[in-house]
Amino acid sequence: NSGHALLTRYSQGIRKETYSSTEVVLVAEVLKLIASGYIAFRDVSDTDAVGKGFAKLLWLVLHAQKIIVLVLLYSAGNLLAYYALARIEASVYTVLLQLKILTTAAFSVIYMERYLSSNKWRALLLLVIGCILVASPSFKRSPLQSCEMLLRAAATGNDYSTPSVKSIRNSSIGNATTAVSNWETVLGVSAILLMVSITGYSAIYFEKMLKKEGEKITIWERNFQLALYSTLLLLGVTLSERYINYDNSNSEEESSQYFSGWTVNTVMISLIQATGGLLVAATLKYADAVLKTLATSGSIVISAVLGYLFLEGSLDMFVSLGALCTILAITNYTFSDVTNTIS
Repeated sequence: NSGHALLTRYSQGIRKETYSSTEVVLVAEVLKLIASGYIAFRDVSDTDAVGKGFAKLLWLVLHAQKIIVLVLLYSAGNLLAYYALARIEASVYTVLLQLKILTTAAFSVIYMERYLSSNKWRALLLLVIGCILVASPSFKRSPLQSCEMLLRAAATGNDYSTPSVKSIRNSSIGNATTAVSNWETVLGVSAILLMVSITGYSAIYFEKMLKKEGEKITIWERNFQLALYSTLLLLGVTLSERYINYDNSNSEEESSQYFSGWTVNTVMISLIQATGGLLVAATLKYADAVLKTLATSGSIVISAVLGYLFLEGSLDMFVSLGALCTILAITNYTFSDVTNTIS
């Protein structure tokens, strides 16, 4: 996550490279599809997937209803992010987005029957505060800059497909002068609260699928299913963006070029994102979704420090205090009393 965030910052913030973020995510999913498909193809371990080789891959394609639900949840969250950012300030979005830490923990208790002590809940609350403080530099950005940053950051958590910066500029999100009513603000806040709930539920849904479902499906087989249907979804998003850009472009040549603006940095970002996506499933399989949020929060601190040292990032008093809160929260959660399973 830190490597992805820093390289994206260097590519688009320092080098001013322009490319479609959706295409970056699409390439990352294709790489995940190839890697996980190859391993699932060669894997001979005990699994409920019927057949071997291509027959097994075909069975996985046809028996992926649970994964399709997960992809639809991700899509719903992405749409809600668009809806919310069109109606609330990016600073409000940043603050409310951190509530996904608490929703993930809450769904972990409800669906995975975990017990989280008061010490762990206190650590999670401190983690939310720390993440808000670390993200405080986004409060000073213009609405357009903040929307671009927040939507690009969504991809680092591998939660949602990230729309391209160009499509944001062509949407109502990029209209910084649009006045919204109080009722629309309420709708925007409701949308982001629903989105963080979907985010928390999706993480636990995927974890439960990997750990407790009756089917015995390997991590690589699940990654293959998820990458396949995510790729199909992203292909549709890419084509729709191209159609929208064609209608808003003054040049037919500009609107018809795929993968325009790609550099070595862009390829590296896709590779890092693909690797991170594969590691998410392993994290959920051998750890849990709450620990994943802790690791993601820790990567935010690393990104802030390295960004300040090498990319002229901001590291003021609030960011420093947020980094300290995040480190204390992770330490407190990790070394508090052991989580027990509710009998």
